[in-house]
Amino acid sequence: MSYIHGITATLGATQHAQPAASGTVPVYIGCAPVHLAAHPAPVNTPVLIRNYAEAVDMLGMAWDFDKYDLAEAVYAHFGGRTAIGPIVAINVLDPDTVRADEQQTQSLTLINGSGSFVDADCILSSVAIADKTQGVDFAVSYNYSTGRVTVTDLTGELSTPQEVTYSRVDTGKLTSAAVIGQAGDGTPPTGIKAIDLVYPRLGLVPSLACALKWGCDKDVHTALVAAAASASTKFPVLVVANLPCDGTTATISDALSVKASLDMDQDSVVVCWPLVSVGGRLLHAAARWITRQMLIDNANNGLPYETASNKILDDVEGAYSSPGVEAVLTLDGANQLNAGGISTVLCWGGAWRLWGSHTAAYDADGEYDARAVFASNMRMLYYLCNQITLRYWDVIDQPMTRNNREAIVTSIQGWLDGLVSAGALCYAKCAVDTGADALNTDLVRFTIHLSAAVTSVPPLQALSVQVSYTDAGLDLLFE
Repeated sequence: MSYIHGITATLGATQHAQPAASGTVPVYIGCAPVHLAAHPAPVNTPVLIRNYAEAVDMLGMAWDFDKYDLAEAVYAHFGGRTAIGPIVAINVLDPDTVRADEQQTQSLTLINGSGSFVDADCILSSVAIADKTQGVDFAVSYNYSTGRVTVTDLTGELSTPQEVTYSRVDTGKLTSAAVIGQAGDGTPPTGIKAIDLVYPRLGLVPSLACALKWGCDKDVHTALVAAAASASTKFPVLVVANLPCDGTTATISDALSVKASLDMDQDSVVVCWPLVSVGGRLLHAAARWITRQMLIDNANNGLPYETASNKILDDVEGAYSSPGVEAVLTLDGANQLNAGGISTVLCWGGAWRLWGSHTAAYDADGEYDARAVFASNMRMLYYLCNQITLRYWDVIDQPMTRNNREAIVTSIQGWLDGLVSAGALCYAKCAVDTGADALNTDLVRFTIHLSAAVTSVPPLQALSVQVSYTDAGLDLLFE
């Protein structure tokens, strides 16, 4: 141990803000650079990420968000000024199968026993030196800031220059079918269908579901909506989608047309557009919608009754229809998107804000269910459904007596009344469904049917004030 007398200051790694904890749990499905992770998360398995350090450890980190959209989710939640978590990530990239056919070769000049090269697609575990063993004769590490892979001599026996070989991830081989996944009879679900594992494995009820890049694929979107509607067979989830920002949505008219072509018209979906710049990096607006909504939910004790629309995004620097192409969004243009069920961003009062509170089913010129007008309506309905399932699961298989039935109704009504008092609902009434079908069909199976009629709190959509001139004040000049 060296003797130290005085002050020693060293430069450490960047420290990311400790995220606030939110009761809203988003599930992201996509591609993570797990080939760079120290402890890679299992493929097609939901993992809980609570901070940036956990994300890097289990998912890795890379800055090409078009390839690695789960890295984009990590940056959106834990890399900005205001961190918010946790999130659940389902990685569908398997480096053992989604890799380039040809191996790469690098000739490294070792200085003080170390040499490096830049390649964010390098599969660290595949780095090899002839007649040497990784972890015994040499070590491999990755710097997430510089993108450098460093090979370090552990025995002092490596020559210089030293030739190393390795395999690379090829995300171009990843297909929409792999993202959609499958669920077999008794076999673990994969891809999107692994959402069903979130509650059984993690004990968390997912609130939002998003596939940042792959959700722009029509088949993937359809599969995600279907999976979210029956997540864990009991917990409905709101899908947050983003329109493609690859040049096909250069204008507002394009965005509305592409939304229709992708069949993004469900009341269980929020559609966002375009990209936003955060810290010089482009993120899907959907990612910023989720993080801002989580902050609002957190401030409201986990109750999702308030919209994220018109809330300031203090770290957004601009909007882009595609990389390098600025999206010019006026108030009229943003409202045109809103009228077609698309949430967007708007620079107003010197700050960027989310703008739009509708679901994808909303069409100002068409027909829609009243519940589909605002996303906060659907989120609150889903919240009530999920909470009832959680709160009253233990009454199942208990004796079905009149007293027990009335106790359940009274308990639910008391809980709903509390939400009304808190301002999270305008109205709520729980009662036994006495309809003939409900009584006659399921009584023999000992099923109690209850109805809970609720009115969620609508956001103030517009304020109209008429300002008129009057000559009544002229008399004051002569008093």
